[in-house]
Amino acid sequence: MVAHVAALLFCAFIIYVAVPGSSLFSWHPTLMVLAYALMMFEAVLVFSRHSSLVEGLSHSVKVTIHWSLASLSAILAVGGLAVKENNQKQHFATWHGLIGLVTVGYSCMQLMGGASVKYYNLSSRFIKMRLVDLKMTHAVSGVAAFTLVTATLMLALYSNWVSERIKGFAWYACAMAVSWVGMVVMNQVTEKYASRFRRKPAARR
Repeated sequence: MVAHVAALLFCAFIIYVAVPGSSLFSWHPTLMVLAYALMMFEAVLVFSRHSSLVEGLSHSVKVTIHWSLASLSAILAVGGLAVKENNQKQHFATWHGLIGLVTVGYSCMQLMGGASVKYYNLSSRFIKMRLVDLKMTHAVSGVAAFTLVTATLMLALYSNWVSERIKGFAWYACAMAVSWVGMVVMNQVTEKYASRFRRKPAARR
């Protein structure tokens, strides 16, 4: 529950600072924080054994919720990227901009990978991989995607826009929230799939 609160407070604070509608660029941090710190984060936590808000639902319903939130995340992220593209003269001239571009592209690819898992009956005609292996690949790829998300959000905290508006304790609180969200996601996937990578003990002679 702490992770949900941290993500929600971080999103609310960034949106409060951005004041959506005050300028075209104000929609960039608003859409991006909603896309990644809220929607994508909650999409991952749907399957958490410790933090899921829908623990009592069936697995198939969880999959639908996960895919719906991930889809909404991708739509918001593309919108946030489009706003930045249309607003600034120098496009992707910073590490935040470059990593952010890669993050949006990778998360869209991750969404398609999730669709191949959800609709395995169709995707199996083109992807020669067992469903269990495809699920694990999607999960591991998800860690990579959220690592990019975490990096993008952390780099955003060093941007001129943030430096002019968020200072002192508030800045450190945002950095802690982003770090916490990233660690929660990585720990969840690692906890679930790490055992599958461990080598089986050699048979005794």
